[in-house]
Amino acid sequence: MIGGPPAQVETPDTLETATLVDLAITGIRFVVAFAVVLAIGRLVLVPLVNRAFDRRDLDEHVRNPLLMLTRFGVLFVAVAGAFGFAGYENFLVSLAGIAAAGALAVGLALQNVISNFVAGVFIYVDKPFRIGDWIEWDNGDYAGVVEDISLRVTKVRTFDNELLTVPNSA
Repeated sequence: MIGGPPAQVETPDTLETATLVDLAITGIRFVVAFAVVLAIGRLVLVPLVNRAFDRRDLDEHVRNPLLMLTRFGVLFVAVAGAFGFAGYENFLVSLAGIAAAGALAVGLALQNVISNFVAGVFIYVDKPFRIGDWIEWDNGDYAGVVEDISLRVTKVRTFDNELLTVPNSA
């Protein structure tokens, strides 16, 4: 025998089996990484954020949307981490590009809503007024007593007993 043992010839069946095994291993890695990151986020991060909200004494209607954003963030990190752990880095780069383009389109379409939301966050953080306070806006053209504050709008009862819904950016 010149040149050593005979070379092993790979048949289509052995290639298919190897590919299926690789796919199964990759899928298992993805599922395990996703489950671990999601469990850590839900069992550790979300309760920590909730405890921080308790310390800041946040109202229930402020806490719920922020907890929802926290849970969504945990889910996003779990998916991204699972793709990375499974070896799909190129997919993550493509996904990031698509997400950036989508975020830009949504941001442009929802400028007013986003500006009202950001203003609502500042109202909660800075607390320039509270429920029950008398406020004026639009250079004193409108005035009334604050009845409700949400992240997007503030409801004000005027002295004519009208309930106005005022965007937080105003």
